[in-house]
Amino acid sequence: MKQLVWELMTKHPEVWERLEDGPGLPVLLQGIYFFRRKALMAGLGVLAGLPQVGPGQVAALQALVPGEILVNAAAELFHCFFGRPEGALPLLLGAALGERAGEVGDFYRRAASF
Repeated sequence: MKQLVWELMTKHPEVWERLEDGPGLPVLLQGIYFFRRKALMAGLGVLAGLPQVGPGQVAALQALVPGEILVNAAAELFHCFFGRPEGALPLLLGAALGERAGEVGDFYRRAASF
């Protein structure tokens, strides 16, 4: 977690300034931590517990998680492999994906492995 905070503060200060220091920040950082280690189920489960979703959280996901991992996580959610999505999690991932959201539906057909 310290590494993520350091990375945000030094490499992405504009994103750090957009994040609110509230109860959702540790949840967001933990979800990002799991995503970066390709533990998608854990990351999705943690991020589903975000109390609210805002532009700073979207920007943090975009800055800290590789796009291909976000597409993979969104595909898992889209195909309901980890259960039905609840709350704002689909909106968070969709916003973080931006134009790449169109890749989610056929992710498994084009992925070499998963």
